[in-house]
Amino acid sequence: MHVSTGAVGSGVQLILSGAEPESTVTLQFHLKAFFLGEILPTSVRTSTVSDLNSIGKVLGKREDLGWKGFGPHAATSSVRRRTLSNGGGEVVMENDWSLVEKSSKTLRILEHEPWTIWPLLPAAQRAGIGGYTPQRSFEIQVLNRLDQPVKDESVVIEAEFVPMSGGHDHNDPPLPLTQQGTFYGQGQSGNPLILKTDMSGRAVVDSLVASQIAGRYIVTASLAAASAIRDTVNLTVTVPGLELLPESQNYVKLGGTCEHHGPSDKGLADVPANCRTPDNNHWIQAEAVDSLQRAAETFHSAEWNRTREAMRINDISLSFGGLFDIDGSWRNPHDSHRTGKDVDIENRRRLRELRDVLEPKRWTYKREGPNFYPHFRFE
Repeated sequence: MHVSTGAVGSGVQLILSGAEPESTVTLQFHLKAFFLGEILPTSVRTSTVSDLNSIGKVLGKREDLGWKGFGPHAATSSVRRRTLSNGGGEVVMENDWSLVEKSSKTLRILEHEPWTIWPLLPAAQRAGIGGYTPQRSFEIQVLNRLDQPVKDESVVIEAEFVPMSGGHDHNDPPLPLTQQGTFYGQGQSGNPLILKTDMSGRAVVDSLVASQIAGRYIVTASLAAASAIRDTVNLTVTVPGLELLPESQNYVKLGGTCEHHGPSDKGLADVPANCRTPDNNHWIQAEAVDSLQRAAETFHSAEWNRTREAMRINDISLSFGGLFDIDGSWRNPHDSHRTGKDVDIENRRRLRELRDVLEPKRWTYKREGPNFYPHFRFE
């Protein structure tokens, strides 16, 4: 038997095709009081095609063994919707007489508010960070149309990166699925991950471990047998406490590229105007801003600095922190530029002077080699 719907004048019709005369049809009426927001007791009636006309004038028999015609007497001012079922699915009729086909199962991700977690950091960089939490657990529940739990239902859970987010202004190639986080549960791991529901209709994800790539993600749970039945949650993977380094006459901000937008002193052929904003590569921990600004002021106004050379600040961190892939390949990272506490300064010939003004203000020089800009870390 097949259920279909359509308009009839100012009303609607429900057509059940493929039914034989005298076949048995079960109608389930789910009444919802709009002012209470709850389901009222269900009335179940069983009848046959030939006498369907007698069931409260709800449906009228058609000669071709389909049925149509809903009467307005079937709803009152206290009834919000009515549901009819032939056993294979539900059709919901709102009080404006529109019909919406409803699945026989529902799926929900519990604790549905948007989630925020840290990006995964290398072991050497996560040491001593308070509140470092690059993972979270959550549950999914599957119910049937009577709001009863469904056991042994296969559920597919996956996380997908939102392109061009987190300060990554590139998507060619796209972020590989293997770098978009990992789910753990029921002795398995992966992205996607398939879990089975228990007697309560729930599937527990013991842990979602974030990617090293910070940004926005969509977490989706869906039925393996019916992918259209799904639920999603917005996930933000970010380092807390980052803010954009303000403008100042004591320094210039540089290093922007078309992979990670930001200010640049290179020619427009190398870094076009549309790649210079917004500034995605000068995000710094709030606690380090004042220290860096005071060091830059000392550098700029020093007696030896007769030309009033400004401090030339290159990369710090991306807007959400996390792995800083210089060339846009999702690899080859600016390995330490993840938490807003590392800065490259282009004034190579002024290394001694840079150390003199920065190290007393909690910035430690980290030698990276002769081909790198002087690198300092806020300790």
